[in-house]
Amino acid sequence: MLVPGGLRLAAAVLSVALVTSFVVRGSYAAFSGATSSTGNSWEAGTVTIRDDDSGSTLFTASGLTPGDTGERCILVTYDGSAAADVRLYGSVSDDTAGDTLDSNLDLVVTYDSTTTGTFAGGCGDFSPEGTVYTGTLAAFGTTHSAYASGAGSWAATTNQTRVYRFVYTLNAAAGDDVQGDGVSAIFTWEAQNT
Repeated sequence: MLVPGGLRLAAAVLSVALVTSFVVRGSYAAFSGATSSTGNSWEAGTVTIRDDDSGSTLFTASGLTPGDTGERCILVTYDGSAAADVRLYGSVSDDTAGDTLDSNLDLVVTYDSTTTGTFAGGCGDFSPEGTVYTGTLAAFGTTHSAYASGAGSWAATTNQTRVYRFVYTLNAAAGDDVQGDGVSAIFTWEAQNT
């Protein structure tokens, strides 16, 4: 059957109109919604440690004889914002090659985390909670010479303090070979983020 030309034209126009209507309606058919998280920021933590000796030395002892002893305390404060592990280490140097004073000086280091105040050398109300090191000064310098081998690991958080007491004793059995010997040491507390 033949469809007259006018009907063909009308059917084509109707088809275009229907397709256009579906396309237009399809482009407006989606719903939407959104939410935001504002004010985002980042800040790195800090690792900061200090002591109360104001850069002075703990010990300047001379004229020692066998059995002589002495003690000093120092307050160490962790001020960092990031949790850190604090360790004590040091270096020991004979004044003259062959000196043996460091092998004859016994050293005991203890700590107290409950006592507060300013110590700057004196030990005040120090009450030992635990031992950080017991042995000779020479062995301390050999065994605890860097952070990795540091003594007395302390898991520190912001504003925590510890008082360390150092007690030295020149061994009562030290012989004549120690006379005139000298030794120096550096004690370092280092904090590293855990």
